[in-house]
Amino acid sequence: MPNGEVLYISYNREKDTLDVGSATNVGLAVQHSFEYNHDKALDDNLTEVNEKLENMEEYREEEMGRNGSYHR
Repeated sequence: MPNGEVLYISYNREKDTLDVGSATNVGLAVQHSFEYNHDKALDDNLTEVNEKLENMEEYREEEMGRNGSYHR
C-alpha cells in the first residue's frame, strides 16, 4: 500500500468474497471483504480491490508537512 503496509488477499469461498488483511500465525486477520465479481477476470477483481483500498484514508501515503510533521 502507499503507506508501506503489507496486506494479503484470500478468496473466501463460503462468502464469495476477496478478504484483505494482515498475516498472523493463525491465518489471515481480515480487515476488509469485497464481493467477488464473476463477470470479471481475477486480475480485474484484484485491481478493483486495490483501487478501493488506496481510496481509504487509513492506507494513504503520509506526507511530510512544511513544519516537519506528518499529515495525511
